[in-house]
Amino acid sequence: MIPPTVNLETATLVTPEAISAVEHYQTFRADRCSRMSGPFADKVAQQHELLIRSGVVPAATRCALDLGCGLGSQSVALAGLGVSVVAIDANAQLLAELKEHAGDLPIRPVLHNLCELASCAAVPKQADVAVCVGDILPHLPATGCITTLFQQISGLLVPGADLSSASEICRRSGTGLIALSRSAAMTKES
Repeated sequence: MIPPTVNLETATLVTPEAISAVEHYQTFRADRCSRMSGPFADKVAQQHELLIRSGVVPAATRCALDLGCGLGSQSVALAGLGVSVVAIDANAQLLAELKEHAGDLPIRPVLHNLCELASCAAVPKQADVAVCVGDILPHLPATGCITTLFQQISGLLVPGADLSSASEICRRSGTGLIALSRSAAMTKES
């Protein structure tokens, strides 16, 4: 049922073509992100538990990347493991909230487009782990961007490093990224 406040004669139908995924993230999503994710401390605890349960333990470089960090619950959880985190997002509002949550933790918030990760001076030469969780991938503008992002991440990760995506944990071997389920059982090579 259409609410009585909608005037059908003047209403505009919003289709997926009317607003890009990037625009949606920059406007609609950012304003609602805090309310949608629940208490920040609870989210950090969930992420910390997931990292530990999945065996993600940054060791070689003591450096991690949080790609599409949003409010930064993954960044804070990673910093809790004793590593420095470069937290990258394309939304300045969310990065400002991350700065508030981070306090004195070794987290460097960076405003940058993930589709242009190679041009980001803040990205370290190597990292032990990269996380790209939540729903960030659907907010990237094209499938080619996702492919390029994962190729660039693979080149940054040291052998044995981890990439956590929304649905799986991937461990970098000498031959590429090996996807691991949440229980850390090897499932496929990618």
